[in-house]
Amino acid sequence: PFAQRAWIALLEKNIQFDHRIIDLKAKPAEFVEKYKRVGSGTALVPLLEHGQELVIESTVVARYIAEYVGGPELYPRTPDDLERIERFLARWADVETTYYDLLRASSDAQAEERRALFVDRLAAVDELLDRAPFLLGDDFSFAECVAAPWVQRFFVTLSGAVSGSSRR
Repeated sequence: PFAQRAWIALLEKNIQFDHRIIDLKAKPAEFVEKYKRVGSGTALVPLLEHGQELVIESTVVARYIAEYVGGPELYPRTPDDLERIERFLARWADVETTYYDLLRASSDAQAEERRALFVDRLAAVDELLDRAPFLLGDDFSFAECVAAPWVQRFFVTLSGAVSGSSRR
């Protein structure tokens, strides 16, 4: 789900881009050199090359695209909306963490406990979604770029494990 964040941001901005799949266990020399330029010893993906800029890590790349690349606005300009995005991202990070915890449950009892926490974390995000259809109203934003790839996985991996309202 991580690299998809940047991909979604590029698609929402209507930006043409070259998509290259890199085997991280057998990285091409060109790729390794680009990471050295960024100063990262770790091959965090995706890597965005925009003019002379190199940007790595999915959320950072998606945020960069949202803020600095032309096209439809994905990153809010008002203080209230900026604060709303930051609250969403903090709560969404908890959703991601509890999702992985739920997948790693080693017993039915542990799975039930983690499922309940996962549902609680989703409810905390749901509290922010009062401006349907998107976090900031009618416009798709950076928040949706971050969350959308995960929601797809939730439906596939957790079907039947989490029940609740149709918004969850």
